[in-house]
Amino acid sequence: LLKVGTIATQYAELSGILIRISKTIAINLPVTYCAIFLKHLHEDRLQIVGSYPLRPAEKWQRLEHKNIYIDDIPQLSDLLKTGEHLVLGKNDLVDPANAGIVNTFAFTDTKTMGLFPLVSKGNCLGLITLVEVRRWQREPFTEEKVNLLKTLSTQIGSAIDNALLLKEAKSRADRMAVLN
Repeated sequence: LLKVGTIATQYAELSGILIRISKTIAINLPVTYCAIFLKHLHEDRLQIVGSYPLRPAEKWQRLEHKNIYIDDIPQLSDLLKTGEHLVLGKNDLVDPANAGIVNTFAFTDTKTMGLFPLVSKGNCLGLITLVEVRRWQREPFTEEKVNLLKTLSTQIGSAIDNALLLKEAKSRADRMAVLN
C-alpha cells in the first residue's frame, strides 16, 4: 500500500502512474499479469492504460487498441455499477454465468482471476484486472490480499480522480492565459 501511494505522488502523468502501479502490484502480490483499464469519460467503454509485464500476454496485446464496451457484458456492467470486486477460481472460470468476463479478460490457462473496480467519490473510473496462470497453489487472492486490493483500488481511484482534476485545472489555466 505504501509503495503504491508513493508511486502515485511521484508521477504527474497518469499513464506513468498506472504503468508503475500495475508493475508494483504484479511483483509484490505476486500475480502473473496485472492490467488497469480506465472508463472513457463520455462513453461506456473501458480501455487498457497500464499493464505489467509491459509486453503483455497475447490477449491483452489485442485489448491495448480495442475498447471493451461495458454494456456488451452484463456482469461487467453490474460490477462497475456496484463497485464490488469479483474473484474467479478454477470452477468459476468454467461457469457459463461468468462467460462474458472470462472471454474478455482471462487467458486460456488462467487458474484464478480478480477484478477490482477503481472507485472515487462514488464513481467507478475503471478496473484493475489480475490474472494468475501458474499452478493453483500460488493463490494470489487470500482474504488478506483481497482486502489489500480493495484498499488499493480505492486509493488508485482517488489518484486517478486527482490526476484528472489537475489536468482539467491546467487546461483551464492555459485557456485563461491565452484569453488574457
